[in-house]
Amino acid sequence: MTTRERFVPIEEAGRRYGVSYRTMRNRVVDGTIQTYRSDRDRRMTLVAIDEIDRIFAPRPDTANSEVEPLSVV
Repeated sequence: MTTRERFVPIEEAGRRYGVSYRTMRNRVVDGTIQTYRSDRDRRMTLVAIDEIDRIFAPRPDTANSEVEPLSVV
C-alpha cells in the first residue's frame, strides 16, 4: 500500500464496484477488507481505495481460456 492512501466510506466503495453494503460488510467480517475510523467523525467507517481496487479488480480467467463463451438461446 502507498504511504498516502485515500480512504472512502464503505458505502461509497460498494457503489464504485456495484456491490451492496451487506457484501462490503461481509468482506469486513471475513477479514478480506480492513476498515478504519475517520479522525473527523468516529462514526464513519472507511476503507482504503487501493485495497478495494485490488480486491475487486477484474482478473483474467486463464484457467478457462480455451473454453468458448456460452451462447444465449
